[in-house]
Amino acid sequence: MSGAGAGAAWRAAPDEDNPMNQRVAALLPEDQEHSVTIANDGAGDALLGRDIQDGQEQIMWHLPKTLREIEDAGDATIVPELIDSFQNDTARRFKRLHDAVARLDAATVRAEAHSVRGSAEQMGAEALADLCQAVETCAPRMNWRELEGQLEQADMRFAEVRNAMSEFVKTRWRASS
Repeated sequence: MSGAGAGAAWRAAPDEDNPMNQRVAALLPEDQEHSVTIANDGAGDALLGRDIQDGQEQIMWHLPKTLREIEDAGDATIVPELIDSFQNDTARRFKRLHDAVARLDAATVRAEAHSVRGSAEQMGAEALADLCQAVETCAPRMNWRELEGQLEQADMRFAEVRNAMSEFVKTRWRASS
């Protein structure tokens, strides 16, 4: 997991250019701290998409405690809206990432990977965030072959996250109908 360790407190710090971070941060009280945890036992209401790598289970996506709290506060539509916004924004950013790699534009690669990483962390997609951090870190070294490989891995992980999120929204929609 990137960022703070499991159980550590974090404070939302939205990127000015990242609408997902701005929307999530706008819903949080300024003085409230949130913990981000990964439940490996499958407990909880939104742990979806598992991957086994090197003999260890890795979670594709889970609904973070912060978003569960927002949903529990009474607005059942906000989480699906945030998921939709995350998916659309991230898809656009991945297109810009691929375009930047094709132009050998390390600064844009780094900036876009940083934005996706922040959104992914807030939305409970830590494995995607980790891959984006690797892309972000690799960009200044301009090893384009390595960057392309890392970007392909991040693309695949985003597709898995997107599928898990979509299944969650469908399941929630059916449960509320």
